[in-house]
Amino acid sequence: VEAAVEAEAAEPGGVHLLQKLVAGTSHKPVDPFEYCWDDEETFDFNQEGVIYLMHIPKTAACSLKYDLMSAAGAGKIFSQESCYSFGERCHASAVLTMLRNPRSHVLSQYYQCSTSVDWPVPKSMRTVPERFDDYVHGWAKWQEAGNMSGIRIKYTDPLTCYSPVSLQTVRFTCPFIAGESQLPEFLNVTQAVSNMMATEYLGIDEAYQESICLLRTKLTGALPAYCDCSNATAWGLFDGIQEDHDSQPHSLSDYSEAVIADIDAITFADRELYRAAVERFQGEVRDVEKRFGTNILCRDLTSDPTLKYVL
Repeated sequence: VEAAVEAEAAEPGGVHLLQKLVAGTSHKPVDPFEYCWDDEETFDFNQEGVIYLMHIPKTAACSLKYDLMSAAGAGKIFSQESCYSFGERCHASAVLTMLRNPRSHVLSQYYQCSTSVDWPVPKSMRTVPERFDDYVHGWAKWQEAGNMSGIRIKYTDPLTCYSPVSLQTVRFTCPFIAGESQLPEFLNVTQAVSNMMATEYLGIDEAYQESICLLRTKLTGALPAYCDCSNATAWGLFDGIQEDHDSQPHSLSDYSEAVIADIDAITFADRELYRAAVERFQGEVRDVEKRFGTNILCRDLTSDPTLKYVL
């Protein structure tokens, strides 16, 4: 275990970087466009070890890429807001992604569209409702009426926003698309879970630091020093990047049970997918804990009050 931790310390993303962070000498990009997405035309897909980051919007994918770049190797992670199927199209050696609590995921999508300064649709052209209640209720009604399939482009979508109907399930099952939302007539949860289980690198947004620990260990074979959750000092060394795109702060606690019910109505498939993903994630973390004799996840996600509705 000690040798593995020492090896991680020599990595650019290991203890040495953390020491620089403490000393105030490290540099993190301030513009998410520097690291969030990659250009398919210029990326080198012929190199060995390419990892396709299936960037599901609002699942901490930007932060994930930045915090794993040194572990994966320079220029190895290709990030795009596309479908799981793109991994085969670009002949990637592995797929990487994050999943998120469906309720908070829908809320975050709305605030990205309505308040973020870097949302691609100019504020003068945005038609997203002023209230989240109206946004999610509209989608619940459209789904009930069966009027939700097809491709929706941010600029021409009636609400100039994401299509929040089980977006995570959609990305695991849709044919190749880039940066758009393609809603199928029927959501195939079985296929989504199967593709999730086949994904080589999987993290959970609600356990972000634990996800980085798991994924860096899988990538490098070494456990970072900041991954001992039973040691508050070591755990506190982690200083991952947090990219919120300057969206307005928001909380599910601000909304009524009726609004929450509308969210649940349009994320029925994502709840099944997320439940299976958390089960897989916790199992993988426990295996790494046994391997290194270190506690990484000092809690049971299934006991989290905010996740009990889904887990």
